Amino acid sequence: MFEIGRVSRVQGGVRIAGNHSETSYRVRMCEAAAAKQAIGIGAARIVQSGTTILSIGGIEARHGFLDFEPDKATFQPALCDRARRSVVVVDRSRCDRNGTQHVADFSVIADRVTDATPAGHGAL
Repeated sequence: MFEIGRVSRVQGGVRIAGNHSETSYRVRMCEAAAAKQAIGIGAARIVQSGTTILSIGGIEARHGFLDFEPDKATFQPALCDRARRSVVVVDRSRCDRNGTQHVADFSVIADRVTDATPAGHGAL
């Protein structure tokens, strides 16, 4: 995996290559505020009883929906399993971003509300 750029060496082990860190919640709240508001309005239009809405850390065409927090990435699939319908809300800053934890494949999520599409995946 080192040879193909999927991991990089660090003292005592390896780490996943690429952008894998999260900025602070306060910073993220202010970034792309207009897009996030529009995404929220779009999500509100499709929410029904039994719908689970997930906010995730990354969406990547080959790996699906990802996050950076292990606890959250463990909890969210359980929510999808119990929901009648699962919806992901994500702004463009999360597209084509490799998280460190897999949350769900594209097939598990009924709808995606976003202002962008990850490269190589076509329309979501």
